[in-house]
Amino acid sequence: MAAQTRLARELDERPDLYDVYLVELLTLFSDKGVAIQNVATSDQHVKVSSALYYLPVLNALRQTEEMIEQLASLLLPIEALLTHADYNPHLGASQELTGLFRNMWFLCILFHFTSGEEKGPMTWLVPALAKIATKTPDLVLESAHDAASDIEYSTVIRHEYAHSVSAALFGKDVCSNYCDRSSTSIGRS
Repeated sequence: MAAQTRLARELDERPDLYDVYLVELLTLFSDKGVAIQNVATSDQHVKVSSALYYLPVLNALRQTEEMIEQLASLLLPIEALLTHADYNPHLGASQELTGLFRNMWFLCILFHFTSGEEKGPMTWLVPALAKIATKTPDLVLESAHDAASDIEYSTVIRHEYAHSVSAALFGKDVCSNYCDRSSTSIGRS
């Protein structure tokens, strides 16, 4: 992760590669987010019928937690890339880039990165997300009538995982964060 962050910081020498690297980072973020959900939901199907099975289940939970921390750390190179003063991907972003940002934000909400409750080594997360938000393109177009269907048909959200985490909390967070962001975006248009 340190090498990716260093590359993002030093990419000002090659601004023609900003978009290419951003697409790669956002794609990696989405892929890792989907992988975490797949691992977590496959582990839920393990039947715990005796004490002997608790250890593998606990190890799988630890592995999922580590994967989520690795996903969060991927926000560091994204933030580093977006802090270049001469890089403004939010202005005139392609549909592909907008979709990748939307997926990133869906995953940030799903994994509770936007909760603001980070303590200890994850305290850097909220300021990093704030910087990323300043360079995020509008996620919802004025012509979009049904933001809920964007969530429902999103390819990065595994509904089995979302429901297992907390259906009520997930729905509340997604709707409040996504709708707040969309009304701000619509207002800027």
